[in-house]
Amino acid sequence: MKALGYGAMLALSACHQKTIILITATPATMPTLTSVANHTPASTVTHTPSRTSKSTGTAQASLTLLRPLQIKGLHVPYTFLEKPIDFPAFEALMLGTGANCAVIDIKVEGGKIAIPFEHPLKPHYTNNPGFDYAQVDVLVHWLLDHHYYPVARQVVMTDTPLATAHRDLAYTFHSREAYVDLSGELWVDPERPEVADYNATISVAAAKMGFLEVQLDYIRYPEADFATPIERRVDAISATLTTIQSALRQRALLTIDVLDDSTRAYPDNIADGGYGQHIATLARIVDGVCPMLYPDRLHQDIDVDYYQFVHDGTSRAAEKVLSGGSMAFVNPWIQAYYAAGLTRIQQQADGAFEAGAVGVFAWNSTLHYPDGIYRLTS
Repeated sequence: MKALGYGAMLALSACHQKTIILITATPATMPTLTSVANHTPASTVTHTPSRTSKSTGTAQASLTLLRPLQIKGLHVPYTFLEKPIDFPAFEALMLGTGANCAVIDIKVEGGKIAIPFEHPLKPHYTNNPGFDYAQVDVLVHWLLDHHYYPVARQVVMTDTPLATAHRDLAYTFHSREAYVDLSGELWVDPERPEVADYNATISVAAAKMGFLEVQLDYIRYPEADFATPIERRVDAISATLTTIQSALRQRALLTIDVLDDSTRAYPDNIADGGYGQHIATLARIVDGVCPMLYPDRLHQDIDVDYYQFVHDGTSRAAEKVLSGGSMAFVNPWIQAYYAAGLTRIQQQADGAFEAGAVGVFAWNSTLHYPDGIYRLTS
């Protein structure tokens, strides 16, 4: 079954009344993923997406993976992989924070890639000389052996090496020049199927390595592009996700980051925020949606209720998922940097869980997290 386009989703949203999300506890006869941090067995998510196999045309079987019922994740940055891993210190971090999940950078902003893969479009440069690709493989298996849930974070549309090696794939944003963002990085064109196929190969390599979930970031246009019709924007992102999901063949769950702006209510012609992230449409293709809910994102010391900000954003995202008839789960990113210390991180996690999230991912690009951030969450 082809993924529904934006126009079809509008009609579905108008007639949608109620959707049931099925999350079942693990039967006693099934193996469980046990959280070392909490020493309690975790349940699994039994998730049945409304999609069919592109290769066979037959309905895909129910997807059951060992995902803890309540994910408590930490972002593990690419810089952590550039030097030998101190596993005792890493285990102390996981135990001290109460985390049961690690979200590991396998492809980062700019296009560096931390796992081995092969593809006809692979640029000559995808990482620094001497990078130890075996580190990620060792880390993933360490996580599995210690009963932690490994997630691969994969940046999609910002990719300087790919856009440099194949200039025809570079995004141009209504000009003749390749688009360069404020960090000096090039973006690739979301409408090019080659970009989707390239990233699908990386996702599959991550799943084969042992990652149980692939989490796509920067799966959008770089700026709000209102000059391009919303149908074209959303269909481009949908096609990329469909390619990656089909390639994974249920080897791993597929989740996506979406901007906080994408969770908010806008008129139909800009309901994707201008970035192609129409949650009601995209949620039908993926297994989970991860809104980035950072109360003080730019460190402006604003007066904001950290609990309420994340609670409301999680609720908005869930409503948009349901409006499209999807059973995708919601698992937001929360702020664990700048002014967000122990209490504020706990407030955000509580806000997400009490709004119905199945988990949270804490974001800190330096891997510095206070002890106990997840101990008081409900």
